[in-house]
Amino acid sequence: MDPLSLTGSMQLGEKEIIAVYGGGGKTSLLCRLARELAGLKKKVIFTTTTKIFKPDNIPCVINSEFEGALLSLRRNLQNHDVVALGSSLMPNNKLTGIDPSWTGKLLASGVISYILVEADGSAGKPVKGYAPHEPVIPSSSTLIIPLL
Repeated sequence: MDPLSLTGSMQLGEKEIIAVYGGGGKTSLLCRLARELAGLKKKVIFTTTTKIFKPDNIPCVINSEFEGALLSLRRNLQNHDVVALGSSLMPNNKLTGIDPSWTGKLLASGVISYILVEADGSAGKPVKGYAPHEPVIPSSSTLIIPLL
């Protein structure tokens, strides 16, 4: 990886679960990271444990059952380097998050090298508060990035 790139500056390993939480900029950071990794021909899942707007420019798997989601991901990743994953689609075009326990199982499946997780939503605000139930950071995360 180019040390001047975002991926290079993070010194990423061959397989990572990267969770981002905090104020505004999470989606932009994760989208750039996904583009860089795809440029390196890495297989990437872009997902959330809360809610995100459904990305327009990448294929999306929507499934609330792990095995069904994994099967759809396998098919989509044959033709695409980045695939979004959510458990359902809300009327406002937002994906609802996956169960945080899925991330470790997805990485262990060997289907992908990187899972990028938006671990909480700031509703477009530059800063937000936290509660005992959030942010929803998967315990299998290998890199956690706070943004403010």
